[in-house]
Amino acid sequence: NENKEELFISEHPKSYLELVSTDWRPMIEIEFPKPRGKEAKESESVDIENFIAIKGIKALGNQLITEKVKNINSLEPLPYEPVIPEKTEDIEVVDEQAVESGTENKKSKDVEGGSADEPTLFD
Repeated sequence: NENKEELFISEHPKSYLELVSTDWRPMIEIEFPKPRGKEAKESESVDIENFIAIKGIKALGNQLITEKVKNINSLEPLPYEPVIPEKTEDIEVVDEQAVESGTENKKSKDVEGGSADEPTLFD
């Protein structure tokens, strides 16, 4: 509805939008904090295009990570690769099959032992 305002971030005071990208195939890097007395977890790179599909406004989405995050950085996007449509002459036909049109006449009266849509022995 054009007249209805749709929220995609909850109105909770701690909710905020971390990153928006209009890149063709965006990439991000997730940095993790160093836990006390342990080695820091290595940063993770995520291809956002493969991580999540397009969703409707009511969808809950995908959770990127459950662990604590120190920082999310935008990386250089993956290169644009145009989709080249395959020419119909280049498509290999494996099995040809005739397709009938949906305008065939159907019998309206019932035939003994079957329905009006079933062919009889002499059709």
